[in-house]
Amino acid sequence: MFPFLKRFALLTLSLSCVSISANAAEYHNPDLGIAFTYPDSIKRDSANISTAPLKIPFTAGTPPMSVSVLLKDTGSIGTLDDFITREHAEQKSGGYFGQVEEHKHQLASGQHGIELIRQTKYGTIYYFVFPTPKTGKIMALHLMTSEIGDPTGEALKAYNQMKGSLHVANK
Repeated sequence: MFPFLKRFALLTLSLSCVSISANAAEYHNPDLGIAFTYPDSIKRDSANISTAPLKIPFTAGTPPMSVSVLLKDTGSIGTLDDFITREHAEQKSGGYFGQVEEHKHQLASGQHGIELIRQTKYGTIYYFVFPTPKTGKIMALHLMTSEIGDPTGEALKAYNQMKGSLHVANK
């Protein structure tokens, strides 16, 4: 009886993995040494890519009600601790230091990143910063949601999938 249950469990697990991978696309940038997956319902907006500084939008929905998760270069080079120290100084000078939640995350590839979440009167800002040892740059996933801008939560789901599947090369 156990062999039957074992085969059934393996079959169920393999089918669920297939459905996950069948509904996801992958972004890979060997120059930065990063890769992540995102739902295939999200489109990489090639027309609005900026190269200096790097900014790549991954868009949910259709204009004028589309929302983008941005993969962006923060313009900082150095350690994540140095970046966060500067970020705290900017938050204090801007008067919103107490309004920011900060969460540390371990990336799928073992490095650490920090998520900053801020509630504003316009919506919620999600900012996940992480180091790229290959280049020394601090990169970020950035998203601003609101009830109007992301009514289905599709962009937030994409942001969370990107953050959860992020792999960063050590060098």
